[in-house]
Amino acid sequence: MGASRRLSNNMYQLNFDTKSGQYTEVNLRVDKVVAHSCCRPMPNWKLTPYQVQSVGILVGDKKPGPFEILVHSIEVQ
Repeated sequence: MGASRRLSNNMYQLNFDTKSGQYTEVNLRVDKVVAHSCCRPMPNWKLTPYQVQSVGILVGDKKPGPFEILVHSIEVQ
């Protein structure tokens, strides 16, 4: 990481569903990812896969209680 590199609040988001107790294979298309900057959608921004530095998973069902998610692999094709 170079000294001139800027950190940003930009993120790219794509929702997917899971089912309790079931293995689910999720294929997320890069062209369906929605860009956000400071929590605002930026519909004209496109994701460039080679620039991805991290991946996060957020449980967003707003239901209290325990959960478990196991990730077998993450690939970019």
